[in-house]
Amino acid sequence: MTERHVTLMGGPLDGTTVPGPMVVTDGTLETGAYMVVPRESSRAVYEPDPGADPYIWHYRGWID
Repeated sequence: MTERHVTLMGGPLDGTTVPGPMVVTDGTLETGAYMVVPRESSRAVYEPDPGADPYIWHYRGWID
């Protein structure tokens, strides 16, 4: 099995790579995450663009 990594683009974690998602529901890769950011009280939201590479997630903003 090939291990995939997600690249985070933009926002506070720009350029960071993390282990990729492995969960598949109804044939669809489950993607997106609320990422813990060091020294911040909120989490950064990262998701892929629809129809684009599911292993490149873009910054969408903050969530408390």
